[in-house]
Parts: sequence; C-alpha cells; structure tokens
Amino acid sequence: MLKVRWTIACVAVASVVAGCAFGPAGAPSSADATAVGPNKIVISWVGISAAASGYLIERSLSSGINFEEGGSVDVSATTFDDTGLTNDTTYFYRIAAFNSTGNSLFSDEVSDTTFNPLFGTAKWDEDRGAE
Repeated sequence: MLKVRWTIACVAVASVVAGCAFGPAGAPSSADATAVGPNKIVISWVGISAAASGYLIERSLSSGINFEEGGSVDVSATTFDDTGLTNDTTYFYRIAAFNSTGNSLFSDEVSDTTFNPLFGTAKWDEDRGAE
C-alpha cells in the first residue's frame, strides 16, 4: 500500500504565520532518472542541506500530475532504485527533502522509460527505431 504525504503551502499575511511548519529550504537539484533494465529506474540528485532528515521520492505515470510516494531514503543517500516497474513504461519523478517540520520544495521533474525486453538495453525512438 502506498502512503501519500501531503505538503501544505502556508501564506504569510503581514509577516505573521500561525500554525505553519516549514521543511528544509530549497529543493534537491540536478535530478536525473536512468532506466537500467526492464523493471528498474535509478533516480539521483544533489542534496540540499544538513537541515534535511531524508528525501522523499514521488512517482507518476503522467507528467506533472498524480504523483504518489515511491519511497524515501536517509539524508546521506543521493540515489534511489525504483524496482518492480512495468517494462516499456515511462515514469516521472520528483524529489523533496524532509525533516520533522515538513517537506522542501520539489526538484525539477525527471523521467525515463524502462526497457522493452524485445530490444534488450536499446530504447525505441519513434523517428529512428531502436537506438
């Protein structure tokens, strides 16, 4: 069962914010997703700060929407192996740092497509065929 973490945005009015928790500042950078087989994509990033407790990796089958928690890792990690995926399928990812006060901003979205077993490690390009 996937658990979904909700990030609530707080709005400061007259420099007063009541009841809001803020996570680590910034967002993980240099995010990348690399398919390494028909059922696995490795996500990597550059961490943001010592204020983070770990990183939350969210995954979707559609760009920009319907993200769900794909996993989380300790603050010392800068990669995540997403396994058990469907072959020949594009997955979209974003990463946030978290701590006891909440989540940071998300990284830029990254994506890759798992391999099609018929092509082995080659990927299909609509214009050129197998690469």
